[in-house]
Order: sequence, then C-alpha cells, then structure tokens
Amino acid sequence: MTTSWPSGLRARAVQAALVAALLPSAAALLSLRSATRESPSSLVEARRAQAEASAYARDAQDLSATALALRLAASATLDDASVASSAAGLRAVRSVELLSPSGAVLARSTQPSGPPGRCPPRVLSRPVRPRVTAVITVDDVGCARAPAPPPRDPVEAALLPTLLAAAVGVLSALGLLRPRRSGSAAALITAAGKVGQGDLGVRVPAGDRDELEALRVAFNEMVAELSLSRARVDYLQRIAGWQELARRLAHEIKNPLTPIQLAVQEATRRYPGDDAAYKRTLDTTREIVEEEVATLRRLVSAFSEFARLPDVKPAPADLAEFVRDMASSRALLDELDPGVTVRFEPGVAEVPVRLDRIMFRRAVENLLRNAVEAMASTGGTVWVRVESREVTEPGAAHPSAQAWLVVEDDGPGIPAAQRDKVFDPYFTTKATGTGLGLAIVRKIALDHDGDVGLEDRPGGGTRFVLTLPRTTGGAPPRRSFVTFSSRLS
Repeated sequence: MTTSWPSGLRARAVQAALVAALLPSAAALLSLRSATRESPSSLVEARRAQAEASAYARDAQDLSATALALRLAASATLDDASVASSAAGLRAVRSVELLSPSGAVLARSTQPSGPPGRCPPRVLSRPVRPRVTAVITVDDVGCARAPAPPPRDPVEAALLPTLLAAAVGVLSALGLLRPRRSGSAAALITAAGKVGQGDLGVRVPAGDRDELEALRVAFNEMVAELSLSRARVDYLQRIAGWQELARRLAHEIKNPLTPIQLAVQEATRRYPGDDAAYKRTLDTTREIVEEEVATLRRLVSAFSEFARLPDVKPAPADLAEFVRDMASSRALLDELDPGVTVRFEPGVAEVPVRLDRIMFRRAVENLLRNAVEAMASTGGTVWVRVESREVTEPGAAHPSAQAWLVVEDDGPGIPAAQRDKVFDPYFTTKATGTGLGLAIVRKIALDHDGDVGLEDRPGGGTRFVLTLPRTTGGAPPRRSFVTFSSRLS
C-alpha cells in the first residue's frame, strides 16, 4: 500500500533510497563473481519477504472489499451509477456485481484493468443487504507463487535475492510496505469482521500514522454513516407501519360515527317528554355522545392526515428567507395562544438548503404548536432561529455543513424519562393530544436527509433542533443526523 506522495516524487525517493541502501554492499556483491554456488539463506529471506508482502496485499484487498460493501450498504440506491461511485478510489477493485439470492445481476460496474499479472484475479464476496450480495473482483497482486527457476550463474544467484531483500527493506523504511498483519491491519480486519456480524458500534482506534491511517478513518466514517442510515431506515419503516395502522383505524372508526350520532339525536327528538328525569338523562346522553363523536372525528382526521403524508419534493431554498416568510404569516400567529410570544430570528446571512417548503413548514408549525400548547397555562416565549454549523459526526474525518432551525421555549420542559419516546407515534402527555405531531416532524426531517433532536434549554425550557444538509458550492449535500441532546452539544 502506498502513501499519498505524488507519483514522480515517490519514484525518485525510492530510487534514491535503493541506491543508498545498495552502495555499502556493492563491493561485497562484486566480490561474489568468483563464487561457485548460491547463498540459500539469502534466497530464503528474500522469498520470505516476498510472502510477507503478498500476504499484506491480500489483507489490503480484503479491507478494500469490506470498505466497498460498507459504502454500498450506506447508499440510498443500488444501481450501476451508485456501484461505480462506491468503487471509485479503490484501486484494487476491477469489477463489482450485485446479485440477488437467485443469482440475477442487480447492478454492476467495471473499472479499467492493468496488464495481466502472474496470478488469476481474486473474487471476493461480501453481504451488502439482507438479500443482496456483492461479488468483487480485485487485482491479481499479492499472489505468492512457487520459487522462480534457479539463476544461471553464481553472480545472479547472489545479486537477485540481495536486491529483493534490499527493496523490501527500503520500501518498509519508506512506509510503502508493512509486515503482514501489522497492528493497524489486524485492528481493521477485526473491526470488519464485527461489522459483518451486525455490530455497527465498532470503531478502529487511532494508532501509528502509517499507510493504513486513511483507511482507518474512512472505515470509521463509513460504519458511522451506515449506523445512522440503518437507524433512519428503521425509524421510517416503523413510521410506515404506524401509517398503515392509522389508515385502518381511521377507516374503522369513521364509518360508525355518523350512525351513532344520528341514532342518539333521533331518540332524543322522538321522546315525548312524559318523564322529566328521563328526558334530562336522554339530553345528557346526547350531549356526551355528540362531544365524544366530535373528539373521535378529530382523531380520525389526524389519523387520516398522518396516513396520507405526501412524499417531499425538495428544491433549492434559503432557510433564512423561509423563516422570514413564516414570520410574516398572520394566519399562523393568529391561531396561536395570545399569551405566548413568538420571536423569529432568521439572521441576515443566506443559508442554502434543499427543502419542500410546504412539508417543512408543516414540521416547523408542529414544533411551534407543541411549544405554545405546553405554555398555555403559564405564558412565555418561543424563539425560532436559523444557524449555520460545521458538525463532525462521530467517526467522521471531516465536519459536514449543516443548517439548523431551532425552536426553543422557556416553558416547563420535557422530563428526561420521556425524551426517547417523544418522536414515537401516539405518544403524548396531553389529555387531548394524538401523539402524531412530533412523529410527523421527524418523518419530514428524515425525508429531507436531515433529522430532529431535543435537549434542555439553558435557563429552563425545551430546545428542538431541525437539521438539514447545507448545500455548498453546488456540491450534493451529505446527510445530516442528530440524535437528541448527546449530539447537540
């Protein structure tokens, strides 16, 4: 494995190092011209070094294949383009095919190959998803064959193994080659095995600044992104199940409501009123039924709305301008409790993002209503502000550009024991709540490749943070994830 030196500089460095290493032994090599037999020990050492290099190359290939499988597992789609993108930069990889359990090719990518080597290419298999396997063909490097034919004269017999041993020593000194299963390689291979068993919490600790450091960082970053992607998919799958349940409940509850209400109203209307006490009971019953039917209708409406959430259609937008538009909406402010003050602080700088204005507005309005309702009896203030952040996710090598929309209040706050449940459908602490508002917020955030988190506000109250990937220079944004207070500090 090589360092990131420019190829010309690396070649000159290797040449200079080889010359420097060989000069002290030049006289000894020339004196061997009169020798009549080869040196078995030198040949053994050279071939042992060659085997060490071959084994190390195979380890590097295995790690490259695992890294590719992790990239594919974290990819949103599995098509030819995503396979080619995931394989880009992995020089050892020559072709990739994604196969279904029946052996059908789902996607493939082929990279230009170099001249054929001494050994056939290696074919590696890695799981990508429960029913998708990646078949990866790697370069034919690192293959140890039987010893070469014996040299033709004593000088060649002595010179060839000495050159090989010197080259291996120089390359090792330059950091271009390492012994088999170095500490860094062993740690990476162990971690890759754990990931293959489903442990996405594993990380490779920092070690020597060797040639595997870049691979270690990339490995940790990919596992972290895979873990977050899995959490995202798991949540969206649960939401999809709850949406189907909501659709069925709405249908089953809605149908009998009208007949129930009409039956009670008709019974009240037809009673002649001979018994005053019974008449009062009947009127009270009618009022209770009508009130409960109205409550059930609101619940059915909320269920139906949740079940039919449309797909988001993000488009380029300025998050600060989006908040300024919300601040000028009288319809929204008029429906909120007048005892609660809402302050919008969009800032003056542009914050470029991609969002579906209608759906994202719905998410922000849900957070606003949630905060205002929590302070209905006490009054208080809600702040809506926009922030630009550079956030380094756990395991990532570099920070990602994020846009934050913060909704915070100085109300009573949310108990710590309830924070892990607030985004679950149907969880509510309100007597008249449906428990769907915050679940809708998180689904909309995830559909924007973002997330929403929750923490205490300094000084009292609650702080919700909606995160979005911030677009920079036209480059596609990275997904932005937040998981409650531990990720907001």
